[in-house]
Amino acid sequence: MLNTFPYLLSFSSFAPLLLRVVVGTYILILAYENLENKWGERLHLFNTAGLKPAWFFALLIASIKLAGGVLLIAGAVTQITSISLAVLMLMTIFIKRKKPELISRDLNIYILLFIILISLIFTGAGNIAADYPF
Repeated sequence: MLNTFPYLLSFSSFAPLLLRVVVGTYILILAYENLENKWGERLHLFNTAGLKPAWFFALLIASIKLAGGVLLIAGAVTQITSISLAVLMLMTIFIKRKKPELISRDLNIYILLFIILISLIFTGAGNIAADYPF
């Protein structure tokens, strides 16, 4: 099958760059909201789930999101970071499906983030990354 723009295929390694920068930025926004604006919601979420002490798990998840967002934007250990964040998004999807009132964002956002993170596991970091294979 012929491609409409075959010369653009030489730039295919830039696609993971765009995906990881956008997802990393969004994950950083989620981490900021968890730490700053929605701390009470997170504590309620973990108390409802029976995870004690709730402040520890809320801080742990926010720290994972914060570190994961920074690592994705930098392109450092992208595949490992994508695995950990994909697991986190999958857990969020399950919680949102069981108890939709506990998480304020739409389910589609978490599904989209999960799919992009799975894509980054297979494609790697792309161009302009700390773990770019030379």
